[in-house]
Amino acid sequence: MKIKTKITIIILLAILAIISGGKAVAAPAVNPELAGSDQSTSQAIANSYYGPHINLPGLYVSANVGLGGLGEHIVGYHTNNGGLAYGVDMGVNFNRFFAIEAGIMGMPEVASHYTTISQNNFYAQLALKGSVLFGEQASIYGKAGAAYVYSQVQCPGLDYYGNCTGPSSIQRRIRPYFAIGGAYAFTDHVSANLELAGTWQAGHRISGGVPSMMALTAGITYQF
Repeated sequence: MKIKTKITIIILLAILAIISGGKAVAAPAVNPELAGSDQSTSQAIANSYYGPHINLPGLYVSANVGLGGLGEHIVGYHTNNGGLAYGVDMGVNFNRFFAIEAGIMGMPEVASHYTTISQNNFYAQLALKGSVLFGEQASIYGKAGAAYVYSQVQCPGLDYYGNCTGPSSIQRRIRPYFAIGGAYAFTDHVSANLELAGTWQAGHRISGGVPSMMALTAGITYQF
């Protein structure tokens, strides 16, 4: 089974978990003898005042999709480096400000003049996450850590006629990982996020090594 197929299956399972876990929760029962009294009124006021909370302590999972690009370059040729990016993250909020997170992001393949340069590009990261809250429902955050970057190079170079030069290879490296983003909670369990994330590699990959990978994605998070 191809790597991108495996990533797609993981993301679909994450989305199903979010959908199934996001079912409405029944409101706490009110004692019939106290119906219309301060018990029901206090509950309504509390719910209205506090509303949803972002970053509650505990486990969470996110599914993300957007546009990605690679720092791939072949001298003298135009390369198509962008396309669909998709991934899934899972983490633990220690409190509302700090978390640890692991995830995987599938990136587009790179082509030049109908020739595939690299494919099955992805990275898997482990990072620390810090958040700044804006009220109870919104936050901005940053992540920093390390990523395992994988790239299957089909064509390391092109000759004058556009033919591949050099053998294919699989490149794997550990590279710095970073991300910035924002999130907004719709309920205590479901929130949406917009994030710019990627790995860093000095310069462009011309031959050997791995390229930088960057993705701008939107996602949905379920807080368990």
